[in-house]
Amino acid sequence: MAEQKYFYITHDSDNEEYQKWYKDGSDYVWEWLPDPEKDESYGSRHVIDDEGYSYLPGSHAQEVYKISPDGEWIWTFTEPTGPLRQSAVDDEGYSYTASLADEDSAVYKITPDGELEWRWTIEDVDRDLIAIDVDSNHYVYTGGWSEDGALYKIDPDGNLVWRFYSEIDTNVRDIVPMPEGEYVFFVHDTLYRLNADGEEEWSIETENGGESLSLDEDFLYLSDTSEAVKFDHDGEEQWRNDDLPNMSHGFDTAVDEDGYLHISGQSSTIGGHGSLNVLNPEGGHEFNLFFDGEYGKSGCETCYGIAVDPGEWQCGFWTSPPLVDMVEVKEVVESG
Repeated sequence: MAEQKYFYITHDSDNEEYQKWYKDGSDYVWEWLPDPEKDESYGSRHVIDDEGYSYLPGSHAQEVYKISPDGEWIWTFTEPTGPLRQSAVDDEGYSYTASLADEDSAVYKITPDGELEWRWTIEDVDRDLIAIDVDSNHYVYTGGWSEDGALYKIDPDGNLVWRFYSEIDTNVRDIVPMPEGEYVFFVHDTLYRLNADGEEEWSIETENGGESLSLDEDFLYLSDTSEAVKFDHDGEEQWRNDDLPNMSHGFDTAVDEDGYLHISGQSSTIGGHGSLNVLNPEGGHEFNLFFDGEYGKSGCETCYGIAVDPGEWQCGFWTSPPLVDMVEVKEVVESG
């Protein structure tokens, strides 16, 4: 497998810019800007496929964008009727998203050419869908805001396989299945592992309210508000880091092929500036990128996620920090 060299972010200036960065955070390779008339804001997770194509869910314009490895626009998918928070992609280039649209919430499967393959809706109840992911057998997992913390598994043809009710009035914030779907993890205020039949194997109460999950071959990673936690797949805690510079709330995580964990979130400074931390496999701190709010259009900028490229193990990344002077960013990296 090719060496991982990049991660991907978006920046919120007058409109959100999408940038491909070198892995060490020293500089960006290219940037892509959507139609400025749409005032777009990306969803909370985007993904990169094995060939380096990006799939960006749009929160404001309610569209999905496919971007080439060189930063060129490929297509825009315009079917959704509500804001989009996450996206997923399978090994055949089909992508997926879920809409946050009350009675019209739906899961969309999109062809590699940007056309609708199928649309799945919840028939028995109105709820907002937020989180989505797909395993290597093309089974889709989704969940969102509800009174029962429900998780749904959908087959490759768009049919419901099972639903799991955690019976907690909260929202499913993130989902990560094992590649073959032998089990799936999801989190709201509690972290769950379910088997392939949708039966609970174990659950763990999070200490601060679970936010995001990442997965590799041996370990599970959790962003738990102001902490990052590493578990094995049986739920045994390996380490916990509650000393993340310039970060009071971690929103998303991604682990690279060397076991380095990226945590994106918001700083504890006045105005809530964007921040990105990287931890080594032992949980020690590597470096921090801090996005100073004085360059932004608002007083509250937040880094919501991260994606790594390439690799089997990945999760999405979006940020809405201000547009930062890159020289100052590099100075932060070098000093860190």
